[in-house]
Amino acid sequence: MKTIVTHTSPDLDAISSVWLIKRFLPNWHNAQVEFVPAGLTLDKEPPDENPLVIHVDTGLGSFDHHQNNENTCSAKKVFLFLKRKDFINKKLINPLERMVNIFNEIDHFREVFLPKPDNDIYDFLIIGILDGLRMKFQNDSQMIETGELILDGILRTFINKIKAEKEIQTGSIFKTKWGKAIGLETDNEEASRLAQKKGYSLVVRKSPKQGHIRIKLSPYLSRPPTRPSGLRSHFGERSNLKKDLLNLFVLHKLLKQKDPKATWYFHSSGQMILNGTTKNPDTIPTKLSLNEVVDIVKKLK
Repeated sequence: MKTIVTHTSPDLDAISSVWLIKRFLPNWHNAQVEFVPAGLTLDKEPPDENPLVIHVDTGLGSFDHHQNNENTCSAKKVFLFLKRKDFINKKLINPLERMVNIFNEIDHFREVFLPKPDNDIYDFLIIGILDGLRMKFQNDSQMIETGELILDGILRTFINKIKAEKEIQTGSIFKTKWGKAIGLETDNEEASRLAQKKGYSLVVRKSPKQGHIRIKLSPYLSRPPTRPSGLRSHFGERSNLKKDLLNLFVLHKLLKQKDPKATWYFHSSGQMILNGTTKNPDTIPTKLSLNEVVDIVKKLK
């Protein structure tokens, strides 16, 4: 029976090492996972002697990193081995490499260098989630299984993010009264979110499959005023734009005139116009093209 061995109370490095082996090492997806006290090996045998047993993050073998103070971690060692052996689909190399770099940063507690590292928002990162689950479960096998599921989701997020980065590079950039905007033709919702994070004030996204249009202003433009000391927002201070510039009401009215048969939902925030959503399959997509909608937005004064 193929067996992966790691230490009890597995942390992110141990969990991600197990995940990489089970997901990408041929014929190891059904391997059982055994746990030993940190630093030890299964049955006190040499860590790399049995080809059916792989030790990760313990035992001072090939996939441990506690032999010295090198800037690495067990997951990084596993990844480099899998990459060197061509066991990973080339399309997944980039997202996995970026994930592994984060695993390494966390394993060396470099979260302390993040801006305002004590901010509550960071407790929603995977490390905070796993720390909480470790106290809840107190079961090493559950920790591995849950961690694997979370990492599957994060891998998908990185795949979408890298795709979004490429889509933004080929997007249609234009000027609006709100600032720099971009038009995107993609079904990847991450492209819209990432564009806002990269500083675009407005994003117009058209789905080539469904035909839906989604228009969003960056929340940065209408950030609430800074709260008194002790109640300050985790997300920073407000912008200097006047409130009347933030509202998409006029644009919503124009779109309804141009295509009255389409479903145009004007969000109560005044910052989103949604023409179709997976949350409501009965919405009618617009016949307007991305370029037509962009032209309407550009003409707003």
